[in-house]
Amino acid sequence: MEETGVSLIAKERDRQINELGFDVANDYLYNRNQLETAAMCYIERLRSRWPWNNTHLNLTPGDRITELKKAGALIAAQIDRELLMLKRK
Repeated sequence: MEETGVSLIAKERDRQINELGFDVANDYLYNRNQLETAAMCYIERLRSRWPWNNTHLNLTPGDRITELKKAGALIAAQIDRELLMLKRK
């Protein structure tokens, strides 16, 4: 089956959760738009705005798809965080 943008983003989000431990409970702690900012860093290739002292920032200049799937997964993480916040109200 051919990969799609949605499937690549879902796989990356799964990797973030299961391999790196960045689940929604962890994401809930980021209350200053860090996830959105990190996504923009991948989209715009900006190291200077990375919200976490360059840990986990892995720009891949020769592989734009990897950068975009990481950005998409970070946006998905922010959406999950927002949904959790709504449930907790």
